[in-house]
Amino acid sequence: MQKARGLSKAPSKPESSFKPTCRVCDKTTATSYNPIIACPGCTRTYHDSCRRPSLTQGVDP
Repeated sequence: MQKARGLSKAPSKPESSFKPTCRVCDKTTATSYNPIIACPGCTRTYHDSCRRPSLTQGVDP
């Protein structure tokens, strides 16, 4: 969510405390090069590097 330029900061809503957790390493941290993704078949969440077999960009299972 981006703030509009030139406007005063409005009180923010409390953010959700839900963080997706990798089912392999049990961590919630994610980076742009190792995001946590949801499996389209079962909705479990995995780091891109933890999931086996890995998902290849542009290939639909």
